[in-house]
Amino acid sequence: MAVVYLHKRKDNNEIFYVGIGKTKYRANQKINRNKHWYSVVNKYGYIVEIIYKDISYEDALEIEVQLIKKYGRKDLGLGNLVNKTDGGEGNKNRILSEKDKNRLRTINIGKTLSESHKKSIGDSLRGKKLSSQTRKKMSISHSGENSQNNKLSNDDVLEIRRLYSQTNITQKEIGYLYSIRQDTVSKIINRKRWKHI
Repeated sequence: MAVVYLHKRKDNNEIFYVGIGKTKYRANQKINRNKHWYSVVNKYGYIVEIIYKDISYEDALEIEVQLIKKYGRKDLGLGNLVNKTDGGEGNKNRILSEKDKNRLRTINIGKTLSESHKKSIGDSLRGKKLSSQTRKKMSISHSGENSQNNKLSNDDVLEIRRLYSQTNITQKEIGYLYSIRQDTVSKIINRKRWKHI
């Protein structure tokens, strides 16, 4: 299940960020936001409005895309949102400076998971119910029928590592987003170097 939320400026109630999360707690968290989000919040403060809750993660992704398109990204000159992607899966229309690219490389190279972290991931996934649609997509992904398995770029690898290290998304959800196996996600996260699939 997931939520879709809006962040609004306290001074004029203007929407400046659209987000999704697995729980309502993500909507209220200040960690792992971009510098433009912090700039708005530090200057004006913010109000959290959860507009959808207890919906599927897939529906949340679709709604996020629609809302970002509706309100418009500031970095593209289309509106006031400080979102840095078009929402939905992966990093659609994300603009990265060379500084950002180098920072992501530095953050992700050589990152490994502790045994306790690996165990906590496994424990968190046990007992979770998946919809029949999700199970079918995962089955196709695991069988190798999906051609995306052969199309991961270096940017995809960096984005997968960023998603895992800087958001609340799980390896399982990353695998679903990129149509790759969960053990492949684990290898991408844990290896210093990654050869294209």
